Amino acid sequence: LINRAPDFPTALELFKEMKKTPGATPNTVTYSTLIKRAPDFPTALELFKEMKKTPGATPNTVTLTTLFSKDLTGHEAPEMLLWYLAQPNPTDAPIQAMISSFRKLRQDEDVYFLILQYPHLQISGSIMKKKREDIIPYFEKAYEAPDGKGNAAYALGVAYFHYSEFLLAKKYLEEALNCMPSKGRMEGIDKMIGIIKNLGQY
Repeated sequence: LINRAPDFPTALELFKEMKKTPGATPNTVTYSTLIKRAPDFPTALELFKEMKKTPGATPNTVTLTTLFSKDLTGHEAPEMLLWYLAQPNPTDAPIQAMISSFRKLRQDEDVYFLILQYPHLQISGSIMKKKREDIIPYFEKAYEAPDGKGNAAYALGVAYFHYSEFLLAKKYLEEALNCMPSKGRMEGIDKMIGIIKNLGQY
C-alpha cells in the first residue's frame, strides 16, 4: 500500500496507521519503501534513524543505497563516508549511489575523494576514463601525502590500468599490494597484475 500511495504524505499516513494496527509491525521492506518515497535526504535520514530503533526492521544494502540516492546538497563526502562506515556491514553499492549523487550536484572534489577510496567500483572506472586530466593530479596529490600511499597507489594503479598504461599500473598496484590490509582488495590487485602479466606488459 505504501508503494502504491500517490505521494509521500499519503504514504506516511498509511505508515502511521500501520503502526497503530495490531500485528502489522513495519519491517525492513516497509521502511525501505518509505525512505524511497521520502522527498529529500533529511526526511529519509530521520526515517532511517527510526528504522534502526524498530525491532524487525534492520537496514540493508537496499535501504542505504536508496538513502544515498537522495539529493545530498549541503553534505560532503568525508562526513558521509565516515557516517556510512560506522553502520553495520557496509558494502559497495551505497558508495556507488553516493558517488552518483555528488556527481549530479557537480561536487567534483567529493566525487574524487570517494573514487580515491573505492577505485575498483564500476562508476569509478567510468569517471576515471572521462576525467583523466582532473583525477590523476588529485590522486597524485594524495599519493604525496605522508599517510596517503596505500589508497592513492591503489587508485593510481587502477586508473592507469583503465588507460591501458600497464607499466605504470603495475608499478602502483605492486606498491599498493604491500600496503593493503583488505584481503578482498589484495585479491583484486593480484587479479589486475595477473592480467597485465598475461598481456606481456611487464
